[in-house]
Amino acid sequence: MGAIENRHEGTVSKWDDARGFGYITPVGGGREVFAHISAWPRGSGRPDLGDFVTFTTERAPDGRTRAGSVRRPYERVHRSAASADVGGAAYIAVAGFVALYVLVGSYWPVSPWMAVFYAVASVITFIAYARDKAAARAGRWRTSENVLHLLGLAGGWPGAIFAQRRLHHKNRKASFQGMFWVTVVVNAAAFVVVVSPRFVAGATKIFESVVALQA
Repeated sequence: MGAIENRHEGTVSKWDDARGFGYITPVGGGREVFAHISAWPRGSGRPDLGDFVTFTTERAPDGRTRAGSVRRPYERVHRSAASADVGGAAYIAVAGFVALYVLVGSYWPVSPWMAVFYAVASVITFIAYARDKAAARAGRWRTSENVLHLLGLAGGWPGAIFAQRRLHHKNRKASFQGMFWVTVVVNAAAFVVVVSPRFVAGATKIFESVVALQA
């Protein structure tokens, strides 16, 4: 009988795709393990941040410990397929919001600046995701998840969706995705409330009262 492989589990915590190497953080903690692209089997696809993998360890020629025989568990294939399905649903959510925007605009007057606001907020949010992805690869200070959620809640969630799918960032972390979709629903509901005539009339009355007090 052959020797039994002593395999470990971990997550790709750093990855420089241009240079073809990164680090794996073992499950349960411990020192990061260096991993070269050659440790992945051919045809398995490029590694990405957050990938859950199993691996062996071996001694490199320079004496360092490195990962060897890196594999994605079979169940990971199912999670990736589910992620692709969620990605399609995410784009449908953007299309659904556009339809909601048009529908609400057909009943109530919606300022053109509202569309500009969403566009600017989405661009800012996309940039924030891109900077966080770059920081993760370089091992620099990361952007807080709470900040990313606040940007989405403030109207930048369409940009967040495009960033998550195009940059492959934060789209596989279940806890993040759960909170992210809460911010999407809350923002969509807030949009309907803010453009409603009753809210506009109330806000106008409050503004006029404040101006009168300052006069």
